[in-house]
Order: sequence, then structure tokens, then C-alpha cells
Amino acid sequence: MWRTGLWTSSQVRVTDGVVERAGLSGVEEERIARETVAFLIESRPGTDIPAVIDLDDLAETYGDAYLKELGRRLSSW
Repeated sequence: MWRTGLWTSSQVRVTDGVVERAGLSGVEEERIARETVAFLIESRPGTDIPAVIDLDDLAETYGDAYLKELGRRLSSW
């Protein structure tokens, strides 16, 4: 990821439960991961992006707001 001149690396754990809750069955995991990282970059400083991003944790932290936003982002593909 590139953010204001800094590089960081993260692993994203995409889970079936979150994919189903967001109505994204059949969407490529890579697309889900990319949009999840974009969501995080928009909601916090890039230096606060964790090394491991677990979609279950995000769904727990952000609730329906994250799931709806992820669905919105991916429905336009």
C-alpha cells in the first residue's frame, strides 16, 4: 500500500461468514481485500493499518457500516 510517502504491508483474512453477511458470495477474495484496505485507509491514518486485517474483526468493530460499504464498493464492479 502507498500512503503519503510510506510503504506498509498487511495480510487480509477473508472469511466466508463476512462474505455471506455482506452478500458478496462469488466475489473474488482479492477484490474484497483491496476494498477492505481502501476502507481502512479512508477511516484511519495509513500508519494505523494493522499487519493482519481480519474481516471478522472489522465486522465486529465497524458493524453494518463496514458490511454495507463493502457491498456498495463491490456492487459497482
